Amino acid sequence: MISNEKEASKRKSKKLDSKIINSLTPFSALSYDRTKEIEIFIGRESYIRILTETLFKSVYSNRSYGITISGPGGCGKSTLFGYLTQLIEKEEIFQKNYCRLKKDKSLIITCFIDAPKGEPTTLKYFWTSIIDSLAEENFEFLEKFAIRLFSKCLDVLWKNNFEREELSSYLSKIIPNFEVSIKHHRIFDLIEIKKFFDEITTNVDFSKKIYSIISRGWRILQKHEVYFEIFSKSSDLNQKRILKFEKKYFDLLYDNLSFDIERSTRAQNVFKGSEGSLIKSDSDVIDLFNWLTQTWEWIIEKPIVFLVGIDNIGYLTVNLDEIESAYIPFVQTILQMRESLKKFLFVLIGTNEDWRLLNDYINLHQDYRTQLQGFIINRIDLTRLTLNEVIEALTLIMTKFWSRAGIVNPSNPLYPFGKNIFAYLYGFYAHEYRAILNFLDMIWSYFKSFTKVFALVDPFSIIKFVRIKINKFSASQSSSSTIYPGELYYNDLIEWEKEQIKIWFENVKARHIGQKQSDMVERKVTEALRILQEKEVPKQISWAEKTPTIKIVLDSGSKTRYPDVYVKLSTLSISDKKKAFEIQVKMYDQNQFVKLKDIKSSLELLEHAYTDVLLFLMTGAGLENKAIEKIKELNLEDRILYSRTLDDEQFKALAFLVAYEEITGKKPSIKIIKELFEILFNQSWDSIIDKIRNIGSYRDLRISEELKEKAKTTLFRFVEPTKQIDSSKTQKEEIIEPIQSDTIKIINNQQDLELYRVASD
Repeated sequence: MISNEKEASKRKSKKLDSKIINSLTPFSALSYDRTKEIEIFIGRESYIRILTETLFKSVYSNRSYGITISGPGGCGKSTLFGYLTQLIEKEEIFQKNYCRLKKDKSLIITCFIDAPKGEPTTLKYFWTSIIDSLAEENFEFLEKFAIRLFSKCLDVLWKNNFEREELSSYLSKIIPNFEVSIKHHRIFDLIEIKKFFDEITTNVDFSKKIYSIISRGWRILQKHEVYFEIFSKSSDLNQKRILKFEKKYFDLLYDNLSFDIERSTRAQNVFKGSEGSLIKSDSDVIDLFNWLTQTWEWIIEKPIVFLVGIDNIGYLTVNLDEIESAYIPFVQTILQMRESLKKFLFVLIGTNEDWRLLNDYINLHQDYRTQLQGFIINRIDLTRLTLNEVIEALTLIMTKFWSRAGIVNPSNPLYPFGKNIFAYLYGFYAHEYRAILNFLDMIWSYFKSFTKVFALVDPFSIIKFVRIKINKFSASQSSSSTIYPGELYYNDLIEWEKEQIKIWFENVKARHIGQKQSDMVERKVTEALRILQEKEVPKQISWAEKTPTIKIVLDSGSKTRYPDVYVKLSTLSISDKKKAFEIQVKMYDQNQFVKLKDIKSSLELLEHAYTDVLLFLMTGAGLENKAIEKIKELNLEDRILYSRTLDDEQFKALAFLVAYEEITGKKPSIKIIKELFEILFNQSWDSIIDKIRNIGSYRDLRISEELKEKAKTTLFRFVEPTKQIDSSKTQKEEIIEPIQSDTIKIINNQQDLELYRVASD
């Protein structure tokens, strides 16, 4: 039974893996794409509300306003505006309980353009950019506008019984069952844009007749007044529109629908100001803007408000040496549009740095600052999505992926990912959602390239996968998504990684006993020291060994000791004395003290000159009082170079040292080892080595004290006397660096002393 369940699970897993390998990534979002639908939008409803309320204010006040959106790169500034335009285009904005605009009483026109890039800002730039942004897949904006205008004109003329017979003969060509349909519907509603466009651009006779009828009926058209409500029928804010029959505009719109491509192209260019004399000044642009807006309102019989997003204000200074040459025309043009255009909401979008530069300029010009304060009535300052919001968004992406793949209710809807890797990337990329999407896209490409999928759920496995496999793959693809370049240093780790490596290391102790953890530390510290022994130049370490056997020779016999990590320094010159030290490892529980008996052997090695100094790597409550008293009794304080328990950061660094090879697949470098040792011992590794080289022999110091009283009556040769150590220094203070002296070995009893140089190795 269990075997069958495992086989079924394997088959299901292979099916999921196959879908991933053979599907496009769901994370392809380098940045907001205005041509694609935004499927995932999390939070920020309050900002949508602010923008919607300001649109309403623009309509009922018949004025233009501005809103700024600022924030760090990749925080969703453009996406926020794009999502609002999407809500408007789908008419979903009218379903929001805070939206006071009514679908049947207003039309919101959305435009999304970029700020001028490396060129002075002009009104003509905004006019052409807005017109271009309103283009649809099958029509230029001016083509569609012309068709709607001519359709409205024909509708008004029909209602006024103007040349109905001729109108009927031509309209029946584009409206099926015209005689029947016209009894129940308006011509404006019956005309299909595509059919009208095809007929007027291919049938010369139809084109000429339609324009001729409209031209002859222009007096009737100008008398047709349109009223629309803002709030209610009795509101003082209600407005009316009449058609201003500007022949120059009508002629160009007619030419825009010409079957002659050259003629229609020229009409487009004239409208945009790149040809002809229609647009010669800013006032020409303003006149055209206002005529188009008012005529559009006459056509649809309700007010229009323009929502214009101006993205990337940082573009203003591109390729310009002087900032003022970019900002002056931009600010002047924005203020000019505010004064001359009605019912426009300009949303200015830029990074924090973009706004800092622009605001610095504005603050230097009191007149601009005062005018802009009345224009920019709201400022939206975006921060990055929270971790929960990012996880929610990524969960929706994966849920939609599996739904489209035809997989219903997978056991893990986030497969092959999980919340852990989302949290990991959130921390690594400093909360930047766009960068997280890009990296997940990189992982997806890895799965497809190697036709193998890994379930990235366990935190430690995630770190290993990302730091080894994806990093190598990213480098092979020449991608900028590399998670880390070259060596991996402790300070390169994000806090999430440090915490997860620490948890992994703590679990070693939970699974085994404390000694297992200590053994791992001893082994990895020894391996690190051997790397220094082999590769460091100049060579400082001649030998490093984990728990070697050392016999202490005494008059009464010998003792065998096994120091945790025993290290000998190399001699840099013939006159150098041999030096050795021990690193004592004690991985104890939080409230557990290191007892005297646990370090007795290490103190004996110091006492009998087999080591010169001792360093502790320990967790727990630290040394017990008896151990501290014994160290003081033996006058060994200055030889304990580090005896504090590891704090949380040091413990994380130790865990990283132990896990380094498993995470990265290679040995740590000299630089990484020294970085970690500096954290562990709270002082640079090189300074520790210098202190060991310069410290005098403990035996030398002890014997010199014993000989002081006998010096008056006993004659003997004393080799290189040791300077007195200031014993007032505690181990928390800087360690005193005494002068080197010979290592002394006692070979006779206390009454008959003889001093020997010992070159023990």
